[in-house]
Amino acid sequence: MSIQLALIRHGDAPYHIDDHQRQLSQLGKKEAETTGQYLQEISFIPQEIFHSGLDRARDTTQIIRDTLGINTSIQISPDLRPESNPVIWENNLMVLEKNTMIVSHMPYLPMLLELLCNRRVSFPTAGCVILEKAHFGDPHWKIVKANF
Repeated sequence: MSIQLALIRHGDAPYHIDDHQRQLSQLGKKEAETTGQYLQEISFIPQEIFHSGLDRARDTTQIIRDTLGINTSIQISPDLRPESNPVIWENNLMVLEKNTMIVSHMPYLPMLLELLCNRRVSFPTAGCVILEKAHFGDPHWKIVKANF
């Protein structure tokens, strides 16, 4: 059975002098809701959810989860922050067993995507890429859907 991974950039968040405290704008909240609706339309229901712990990623994650109408627990991983090394999550994803949603940031997401499937894209705010691998232990991810 195939395993899917949703990589999602947080919604729009205006500049703040402390990058870690940036909050979603009204547009960002709407973008997150739209991404949740997209995931609903394609029947992607995450069994695991992770975000970076930064406010804008946390709020995007919560809005998407609420839009999906699920109660999957949300886990914080500081290794998903903008300045983090994506090799850490590349290794984590090698042993992924469940459909998983990750909400993170630029420039982290394009770097992680490049490590997973040798493609690099620039994620718009609340942009979502769905990747798939054939089975547990399969190191080969491929992009199967995107909402941009």
